[in-house]
Amino acid sequence: MYSKYGWLLISVRAVFYISVVVFFMFISKSTNETVRGIGGGIIMADIITWLGRSMIKMDKYLAEFAWEAVINIVTVVVLVCVFGISFPTQGEGMAMGFMVFLVASGIKVFWYVAQEIAEEDG
Repeated sequence: MYSKYGWLLISVRAVFYISVVVFFMFISKSTNETVRGIGGGIIMADIITWLGRSMIKMDKYLAEFAWEAVINIVTVVVLVCVFGISFPTQGEGMAMGFMVFLVASGIKVFWYVAQEIAEEDG
């Protein structure tokens, strides 16, 4: 999972979350539930699939798990406490968030399975 390029994957995650925080900074005053649902769905899918994968691989990659846990916790605290952004509770925003969550989770699970197959082969 992290053997050679662990630092690169952690950096990509950090950049992704920084861009999400900047994105939410610009829409924090917005009442557009659809956009908030899309952003919330992406964040939920990333954190939940990361947590599942990390729990399975924690014995091998404890240091990387710790760094990524810090990145995830800081991001959620900034989004919820600093910007006051919560997951939408209205129909359209909630539906978009759930749909994006399912799509992003499926893509990430497929990617993780492909990585496992590649690690077993070689």
